Amino acid sequence: MVFGPVSASMSGTISHSTLTLVGPNPTAGRVEIQYAVARQGRVRLELLDVSGRVVATLANGEREPGRYGVAWDRGDRLSAGLYFVRLVAPDGTAVTKVAAIQ
Repeated sequence: MVFGPVSASMSGTISHSTLTLVGPNPTAGRVEIQYAVARQGRVRLELLDVSGRVVATLANGEREPGRYGVAWDRGDRLSAGLYFVRLVAPDGTAVTKVAAIQ
């Protein structure tokens, strides 16, 4: 058997804005966040604590339709616990959980 590099590409139109990857989850450090934007407009990507307070703004500005990614390094700034990643886009909002561990 031969295994080689695997690649994938997603073509076509994005039907709705969404979070496509938040990982690793749980995390002790760096988190990769990928998201898709369906319509042009202002986009905010935020990290919230369980009380709903914004603890980090990861993206904030105009975006064209497409796929985007950011990396967030938790570092020592936040304690272990449950957090939420929230994407606010022109066509809606998406939220997912991420657990921060020691």
